[in-house]
Amino acid sequence: MSSCLLGPFWASHYVDTDGFRERFSEVLESVAGVPVVLHGELNIAVYPKLSLEILDLAVGSSGEERPLVRIDSILVSAKLIPLLSRQLNLRTVVIEGMDINVLHSPEGECNWQPVVDRWTGKRPLQLLTILLKEFQLTVWM
Repeated sequence: MSSCLLGPFWASHYVDTDGFRERFSEVLESVAGVPVVLHGELNIAVYPKLSLEILDLAVGSSGEERPLVRIDSILVSAKLIPLLSRQLNLRTVVIEGMDINVLHSPEGECNWQPVVDRWTGKRPLQLLTILLKEFQLTVWM
């Protein structure tokens, strides 16, 4: 019975998630400037809060090279009323199982440099909460 009551609030049931996944990856790639691969599910909920859950995401990976970031799960929630005015006001971002790979060559080049160059001069994102669980940063030299 609870699934009958909560069904209308789990928007993934009503959204073309394959089309949304493709568009979502394209938008992330255009923002980040590096390839983005979504291996897992993409779930959308509107109750009890508007949220997007992203499972098994790789950023900056093309082929067999190590991705810049690999994430098991991201849960992002936003305030609904500002969205009606086309403003994104994030409530929380919960990241679980994140691996960050920093590759530093003997020539002094870093695999993150294209991303850093792209974002130079950009204003930082303001968040109310960032919670990292099972966080791992690996620097390769």
